[in-house]
Amino acid sequence: MFFEVTEKSTYTRPIKEMVSQVIFAVPIVNNDFKINIETQIDASIDYELWDNNGNKLWSQKFEVSKTTGEPITIPVNPDITLPSGVLINKFIYSDGSVSIINTVK
Repeated sequence: MFFEVTEKSTYTRPIKEMVSQVIFAVPIVNNDFKINIETQIDASIDYELWDNNGNKLWSQKFEVSKTTGEPITIPVNPDITLPSGVLINKFIYSDGSVSIINTVK
């Protein structure tokens, strides 16, 4: 069975599909860690750090440029003492798409 598309259609990839993140060191030993970001586009990222109880601990805005081979390394140094346990790293992009990575301290 075949069909013909007679109207123009568009597809827009969510920004989260064009950005990848790696968080290290895990487990987090002190209150600081790093995020490596590789991206296929220039992106504005709102980063939020949450505890396992749903409390937002810290946030920061990143502006990143398209990477060409080497990731961008962003140091994260919250001005609070991070609790032990699971931490939720939330990346919110300008199109509303969201990526979440869980880490442990």
